[in-house]
Amino acid sequence: MATLKSIRKRINATKNTKKLTRAMRMIAAVKLRRAQMKAIEARVFSNEIMRLLTETIKRGTAVKNPLLEERSERSGSTDIIIFTSDRGMCGTFNENLLSHVSHFIEDKKEKGIGINCYVIGRKGRDYFKKTGTKIEKAYVHITEPEFKKIAETEMPFFKERFLNGLVDEVLIAFNKFKGVGSSEPKLERLFPASPPVVVEEYAVNYIYEPTKENVIDWLISQSIASHFNQAYLESAAGEISARMVAMDKATRNAEDLITGLTTQFNKARQSSITKELIDIVGGAEALK
Repeated sequence: MATLKSIRKRINATKNTKKLTRAMRMIAAVKLRRAQMKAIEARVFSNEIMRLLTETIKRGTAVKNPLLEERSERSGSTDIIIFTSDRGMCGTFNENLLSHVSHFIEDKKEKGIGINCYVIGRKGRDYFKKTGTKIEKAYVHITEPEFKKIAETEMPFFKERFLNGLVDEVLIAFNKFKGVGSSEPKLERLFPASPPVVVEEYAVNYIYEPTKENVIDWLISQSIASHFNQAYLESAAGEISARMVAMDKATRNAEDLITGLTTQFNKARQSSITKELIDIVGGAEALK
């Protein structure tokens, strides 16, 4: 049976853990609002870019852009960029995405398609190292400004690989932020970009500078870049949201554990007092 001293130590340790998880939950709650707004603003920007592209393309006009074309000759290789977190304590946030990506990689390998993995986040890097999956490049512990610089250098890299026929497609895997404590693993195509759906009401004549083709090319490039940036912001918001929920659950569990340990402590103390009283009464009776 546990002694009073050991139970008291467990109660104090659990109280300290509760303080830590509560502080982490509050920090995550403060960060979540800002991260959520950035993710929503990125969605608005992406939608607006796509709207401009849709309106720019006149109904019935065929758009010929190498970033939109599906190749008839296949290289049998695919690049995939995976967004994970650097830190843990965010529930199943990383596990759900990495499991989804692993099944995708296995399916592609069964079809004879090679996968080149590029990982953003320490959790993804450690996972693929553990499973023996080759990683072409990994970025860990990067801030948002650093990510923007990486995007400026890496986007042309993936674009050239696709245009030169080294890969058939470039995919991004990330957790899409849906709400507090809710994220959905997503696997979307970056290259070739998906052409916009043009309908009749968008058939408006515009004046283009310098040319219509140049404007369309710029909008397509911006659409791809915003899609890549949005994946990072969605993943960041989802991570903070998952951590806030996980720390809230941890705080509740600590409270329940403290309640149970306190009850156990009171029972043990009462048992000790009762035993001492019995010894005292027994000793008094023996002296009579």
